[in-house]
Amino acid sequence: MSEKIDRIVNYEPTMAKQAAEMFNEFNKLWPGGFGGGIPYTEQRVHDWLDKTSAIADLIAIDQEDELVGYCGLYPHWRDKNAAYISILGVTPKAKGKKFGKRLLLKALELAEEHGIFRVDLHTWSGNLEAVPLYKKIGLFWVPETSVYMQDYIPGILQTELAKTWFEKHKDWYGNFKRELHQIPDKQIAEGMETYTYKFEVDNDSFVAEIDRYGWGFCHLERILDGKKISAKIRLSSHEIFIGIPNTLTVILQNDYENEIEAKLDIKEFKGLKWKEEFPKSVIVKKGELTQISREFVIDKSAKLFRDNDRACESILVKINLGDKVIELSASGKIQSAVKLRSINENRFSTAPVGTRSQDTNGCSKYNKNND
Repeated sequence: MSEKIDRIVNYEPTMAKQAAEMFNEFNKLWPGGFGGGIPYTEQRVHDWLDKTSAIADLIAIDQEDELVGYCGLYPHWRDKNAAYISILGVTPKAKGKKFGKRLLLKALELAEEHGIFRVDLHTWSGNLEAVPLYKKIGLFWVPETSVYMQDYIPGILQTELAKTWFEKHKDWYGNFKRELHQIPDKQIAEGMETYTYKFEVDNDSFVAEIDRYGWGFCHLERILDGKKISAKIRLSSHEIFIGIPNTLTVILQNDYENEIEAKLDIKEFKGLKWKEEFPKSVIVKKGELTQISREFVIDKSAKLFRDNDRACESILVKINLGDKVIELSASGKIQSAVKLRSINENRFSTAPVGTRSQDTNGCSKYNKNND
């Protein structure tokens, strides 16, 4: 007789009775109770899970064939390229036995298979003990939010550069290097706020940086068997103000061929005007860092930054580096200027949103756009 093992499977209607028992067990760990305080029945589970629009309703089953965990992976309500974790929970019996991690890893695997770029998760501020787990599987805590988290692992694994690296080093989870702090992920890289994924095995590494405001790659770098290929874009500032010049820089490095032509296809968003267009192509010499910059200004027709729950307008940069295609994007907090009136002087001056001014008592304060 073969030994039974614990496993992650997709929900089937025949599981409804056991699933009801499992969800009722969630009440013992769930703040305020699970399911609105109404006990789950077999019929209630049928009414819910038999008819969902889920990509997957994942169930964890232990060695005793008991249902001990659930993770719902659903299409995102706003972003067609994303999905979200609706519920993640385990029973008291399964707590501390890594079922939560395995459910999340399976959800990310399915997201990649479905061509999904990003997976979102929301949790409550009182659940900080789970944050290290979430961060270890690739979730980043969006700053200035009540624990809204984003995971770009599915998108990374689908990139052309990454596929070659992970064919050699298949265990992305074991090779992911990251500090697991229970705080929002506010990171600054060369003046831009980014989320950084780094994978390392001996002298091989893969790096992916996410533009925090545009929700896309702004840097991809692969070092494999001693050879490096890298494409990165940077803005001079993530604070983008209407009428005030900013700069986009494209930075390329290639260790594969003596000389290679990089074709550039750059698409601006509505309201952005270049001072001078980017060239259609540049030559990248082996071992050298090639960079090219262009200044731009945006006008009032551009969409302004609203909040951290949606991506900002992005500059899209497609790079054909020899036979490799790399797609990047750069964005920022697009803001208008506001009028400030000095109390001591009866005149107006112009300042960007969020700059500091001084009141008559010498105390600093922030000015906010009320548009």
